[in-house]
Amino acid sequence: MEIFCPTCREGYRIPTASVPKAARMVVCNSCGTAWKQFFDEKPKLESRDITPKALEIASLRRPSYSKVVLQILREEAALETKLRT
Repeated sequence: MEIFCPTCREGYRIPTASVPKAARMVVCNSCGTAWKQFFDEKPKLESRDITPKALEIASLRRPSYSKVVLQILREEAALETKLRT
């Protein structure tokens, strides 16, 4: 389950087995905002939760590269790792 700070929109993942059944006070590590988080079985989506930035991030897709390009990137990463050690 994911929860989001209502102020700064920082997200937190909670393992499914650790989700409490009752509401609980939660504090954001980023901005310090405290709020009462309800842990419903079905999350309620509100229109204000979907921001243009969230839509932009959701629309991003992982780029696809050819095998040749991937091989070059792997060689560059190996060289960079070797130079840093």
